[in-house]
Amino acid sequence: SWGTWLFDHNKQTKFKLDGAHEEVECYACHHSTMEKQSGLASNCSACHAGDDVHSGGFGRYCGRCHNTTDFREVEMTGTF
Repeated sequence: SWGTWLFDHNKQTKFKLDGAHEEVECYACHHSTMEKQSGLASNCSACHAGDDVHSGGFGRYCGRCHNTTDFREVEMTGTF
């Protein structure tokens, strides 16, 4: 089980778990046993394409405008 591992997702992967992602259970993304390192996509649309009210019109990296704490907040700080 995941509980037996001493694992820091933020230090040992390229995908930082912050904001609302901190509360997500491991199994939400990791559905099956891994024989080697995971190749999961790290862009927002990999998991949230169905939530995209822009229908992909602004690309796959929602973090350019939205944060992970409250997706309804918009921060126009990214490069387009």
